[in-house]
Amino acid sequence: MYFVSANIATQGGQVKGNSTLRGTMRMGIDVALGKLGYFTMTMDGAYTENKTPNGSSFSPASLIYNLNPYETKSGNQLWSYPNRTYADLMHQYQSNTTDKRGGASASVNLKPLEDLEISAVTGLDYLINEGTQLTPASSYAEQQSGFGPEALGRLNKDKNTLLNFSYNVRALYAKVLGNVHNLTLSLNHDYYLTSTDNLGITGYGVGNHASASLINQSLTGARKPAVSSFKEKVAQIGYGAVAGYTYDDTYDLFATYKLDGSSVLPSDKRWNSAWAVGLGWTPSEYGFLKNNRVLTRLNLKGSYGNTASLAGVSAAQTIATFSYLEDAYATARILQLLALYNRDLKPEHTTSIDAGVQAGFFDRLSLDLRWYRRQTADALLDVPIAASNGFSMMKRNIGVLRNDGIEAGISISLPDITPDWGLRFSTSVAYNKNKVIDLYYTDKLYTSDYSLIPDFQIGKPYDTLYGLRQTGINAVTGLPIFIGKDGREIVPGQTQLTRDDFITLGHLTPPYSGSFNLGVTWKNLELDADFYWVAGGIKQYNYTYVRNRDDVNYNALRGLTQTMWLREGDVNKIYYSPFYSSAAIETLQYANTSNTGSSNYLRLSMLSLRYRVPQKVLSSTRIIKYATAALQASNLFTLTPYSESDPETGTLGSAVQPVITLNLSLTF
Repeated sequence: MYFVSANIATQGGQVKGNSTLRGTMRMGIDVALGKLGYFTMTMDGAYTENKTPNGSSFSPASLIYNLNPYETKSGNQLWSYPNRTYADLMHQYQSNTTDKRGGASASVNLKPLEDLEISAVTGLDYLINEGTQLTPASSYAEQQSGFGPEALGRLNKDKNTLLNFSYNVRALYAKVLGNVHNLTLSLNHDYYLTSTDNLGITGYGVGNHASASLINQSLTGARKPAVSSFKEKVAQIGYGAVAGYTYDDTYDLFATYKLDGSSVLPSDKRWNSAWAVGLGWTPSEYGFLKNNRVLTRLNLKGSYGNTASLAGVSAAQTIATFSYLEDAYATARILQLLALYNRDLKPEHTTSIDAGVQAGFFDRLSLDLRWYRRQTADALLDVPIAASNGFSMMKRNIGVLRNDGIEAGISISLPDITPDWGLRFSTSVAYNKNKVIDLYYTDKLYTSDYSLIPDFQIGKPYDTLYGLRQTGINAVTGLPIFIGKDGREIVPGQTQLTRDDFITLGHLTPPYSGSFNLGVTWKNLELDADFYWVAGGIKQYNYTYVRNRDDVNYNALRGLTQTMWLREGDVNKIYYSPFYSSAAIETLQYANTSNTGSSNYLRLSMLSLRYRVPQKVLSSTRIIKYATAALQASNLFTLTPYSESDPETGTLGSAVQPVITLNLSLTF
């Protein structure tokens, strides 16, 4: 048996000039190996191209904040950007990126004995990412750069390749004894290899053309040509075993063990293990409950285990890794460490405890309740170190973090209300809290010697938003007034802030979340709606303060309030624009009790309508065996009290965009 499938899609954007082109193809073949098993092989490829004329220091999203309501796209100069027009802000940049991906996978499944199954799978993926970014010589940024004509026009070109290779071999033995003892034993071996090879060039003097051959290689100083490269291989090998036992479909026991070795770690710390054990009990399988029409299922389960993780760790952080710099000393190349490595670095270990209960009623209603705890020891983080080392940060094991959570869900399935109608409904709610249990070196951890706000503090959640307590506005200066430690008044620019002046304002990550889904079927028509909500979070508004001459343009003050009449006789009188120190402006950048808002929201995450063509209609074609048409919309609307921007990201530029998809599927 074989199959071939292909897909092509083109998509525009909310900003004029943005476009995306995608194409994919997949083919495969299945071959029976007699009575011994079967062999499967697939090959796939994909192509993606993205184009955008926006990506310089001024994006359409930032203009929403900065432009005044009366400013238009006409050729007039903007108050918000003096001596510039709207055209000077837009389409001053060109970016074109392409992704080409190809891959192949093969698997073999053998059953040499009735109770023994041996399977193996291997796969290879190869990705090439190429990008070109041009800031033309005619752009406003280049014209105002101060360089001569021979140095105008910036070009960036990069080519990144990624190779992933993996294989996995597993042997599974499953045996049922006496119709009540179900025994499962499994052994597996896996291997993963990732190879990265990146190359980039930056040059100037290309004018308005995106051609690397036009780079002016005679330039020196800040605009001399530069070439960068990065090449790395990371491998991981593992061995695992799983054992499971079930008695009479009522009692369950399982255990698993995994031993992994990683090339990222030093040789003496390269191997780490993970393990877990679990129990299950299903009272509904007892004779006096088995045929109960009310309580149709009751299951209790729990597990305990430990895993190791190296997320965010590179080889340069554990092993001395050197790289040549682009600069040189006379004719000698400069060689330096990529990072200050830590040979004592260990993987972070997470201990997991889970307990849950599931109950079913009338074969229609299902209730689920789950509690979990995740405690991570030797948590990994980049922390500041003495500058005398030549580096400012180093990866270290910093302490113990804990996550506790409860999840509950209800689902109702009524597929046969009438012969034509069906209904499905489900809802879930989750609560999660986290806390710093221990820090190995201190009670508060700051990622900079100059930071006033801790990144981790013992006894506090590690998603805490810290800020200042505001009590009012100074009528003379227009600056906020804050209350600090011991009730002292903090005047921006005059009072020195201390770490003890900051208070806890709330959680950056909402501790409550949930969803509900509604599905309705009528004959061959299906309607599904998915909603998602979060509660209990807080975010800082992205205000732009007007406090000095450089920022007054943001709120249309320049040219308006500068000559405003405050009393009779003020004709042609220009008022002094007060200047506030950088210390005062810096104080206003911190979160406080008046510049934060609730990030709660309710989002219609998915709405779909699907129609299955009846078989009696398809049978007349004698060609098409199965056909469906579907219309799907994602992120259609979001209800939130967060009044400034997107409540999930806190910015306009990263807001979740609605996507509408039309799909037609035919099987011949």
